[in-house]
Amino acid sequence: MPEYTADYRATWRTYSKTGKLENETVMTGETYQSSGRNVAIELTRNGKPVKDKDIQKRREAAGRKLQKDYEQRMKRNSAVEGPEYSSLLNNVRMDCYWILREFDLRNLRHEMRQGRDTFVLDFEPRDGYQPSRKDFAHLPSIHGSIWIDAVDKVVVEWRASIAKGPNAGRVFFEQDFEHLPDGTWAGRRLRLNQAAAPEILGGRTEWINETSNRRRFGVAVGERVH
Repeated sequence: MPEYTADYRATWRTYSKTGKLENETVMTGETYQSSGRNVAIELTRNGKPVKDKDIQKRREAAGRKLQKDYEQRMKRNSAVEGPEYSSLLNNVRMDCYWILREFDLRNLRHEMRQGRDTFVLDFEPRDGYQPSRKDFAHLPSIHGSIWIDAVDKVVVEWRASIAKGPNAGRVFFEQDFEHLPDGTWAGRRLRLNQAAAPEILGGRTEWINETSNRRRFGVAVGERVH
């Protein structure tokens, strides 16, 4: 992924206690990824372009962050496993690695995704499960499904719903990935909505992040320069 850049569209919404939309902010820009973080450079906000001087400052800051990450990566033992990526909105974290380790996985079946065979599993918390981290406090109240590519053995889609209470059945989390020509899997769409169940998720904010036009800027012999 450090060899790719992409365009992004991030939508932030806040809702009232009655569920009415109070505010919406839409940002677009370009995004880069190191081995440990996403670096987003905002180009427009609510349809208005960001000032050129501000864009330049953000690009320079992004370059410094990416260079620092690259240097740390070169020092790291290649035998050490890479980071486990997760999504965090305020006090709510969603992490497919955590789900696969901590939850019961049931109802194995096959489905096609993007023309590829996937294994599908339903997940739900074990009886009496209590997570050890505060940002996973909501996990005992959720369930969902996860899709794993049958060939590459990576998660390509997953979604979670509220399992109990007055908002049971509401989908609050969705994420899917796209298969790039070189075999890399990259995030395509992410949605995390605290407003689906504020009493469990502790807020009324919704975040949607959509990535498109992903292009490779690393160059090897015979490759096209982007």
